[in-house]
Amino acid sequence: MKFKGAGETAIHTPQLQVTAALLRNGSPLDDVVADVLEATCNAVRNDPRVAKWDWRQEEIDIRRMCCDFVSKAPNSRPCCRSRCEPPSRRR
Repeated sequence: MKFKGAGETAIHTPQLQVTAALLRNGSPLDDVVADVLEATCNAVRNDPRVAKWDWRQEEIDIRRMCCDFVSKAPNSRPCCRSRCEPPSRRR
């Protein structure tokens, strides 16, 4: 996984593949977000081009990616689905 990597090595593709695999295997959504965010940070740690990266926005984007997967996966666990609902709709 590389910042501005070519093709499959770009950051988004591995994030997408890993989040889907972890969620499909039953990992808690919050853990998936934290793990993928940490892996992303580690992958770009020494790249000066990401010095001003908005890590809070990256976390939001990873969570959105996870929620998109959960909404498309009919067999996703109910606890994951509830973590993706807007706060006003949570029980």
